[in-house]
Amino acid sequence: DTLTSGLHGGQLIIIAARPAMGKTSLVLNLTANAAATSGKPVLLFSLEMPRISVVQRVVAQRDGMDLGRIRARAFVGDEADRYCDAVDATRSLPLRIVDRGDVTPAELRAICLTERARAPGGRLGAVVFDYLQKGKPDRECESREQEVASIARALKSLAKELKCPVIAPAQLNRGVESRGRRGEDGDGGSDERPRMSDFRGSGEIEQEADIMIGIHRPARAPHTRELWVLKQRNGPTDGVRVDLTWDGPSARFTTAPPQPVEWSDPGR
Repeated sequence: DTLTSGLHGGQLIIIAARPAMGKTSLVLNLTANAAATSGKPVLLFSLEMPRISVVQRVVAQRDGMDLGRIRARAFVGDEADRYCDAVDATRSLPLRIVDRGDVTPAELRAICLTERARAPGGRLGAVVFDYLQKGKPDRECESREQEVASIARALKSLAKELKCPVIAPAQLNRGVESRGRRGEDGDGGSDERPRMSDFRGSGEIEQEADIMIGIHRPARAPHTRELWVLKQRNGPTDGVRVDLTWDGPSARFTTAPPQPVEWSDPGR
């Protein structure tokens, strides 16, 4: 919020990383927080994980519980009581989860408009589409890049129509990993940091997105994630970073103060 002045209506926010970097966990953190603080309905379209897995992650994140023990129902000490309290708190959130893997932009819009009509005040808090490259276009395209481009355009159009932020995780290509292996200091240095050119189908995504954030895991600090703001229509980008601490058992992040650094994206 400090770096982006929060999330605003009409914005398309892209959060990207390579697999297993925690982008879905980060987005679930944001989703639950948005539902809790705004009081407005938040729609989460989960194209990969079933509803029960999403709910278990949100419950674990809210109370800092071990996700593995939640799944196995193997509680110790007071964890059973904590779990029940976290479930009740999660149930009270104005959060709707759609776990279809084949939803198209047209179907996405129809569901969102229906939920907006039901919402108090006729407003949604946010829409989350997890994740961008998993989306199915409304019509057949000649290439996967064109499909991703059409989905990005549809998400931006939806954000403007609903007047709420739309958040979409995305996957980076392997270029970031190959740069890291060439790093001279053994951990890749700045070469491993995500760039605009690392986004799959980057041209159209860059054009449509209002904010683009890349997640980086330093090799020498595996429990740390760096969030680099790669694009921001109404704010700074170069050297804008937030450091997060990753808690693996609960699959959640905690934040540290923003770290001003001197670095610009050589891939822009």
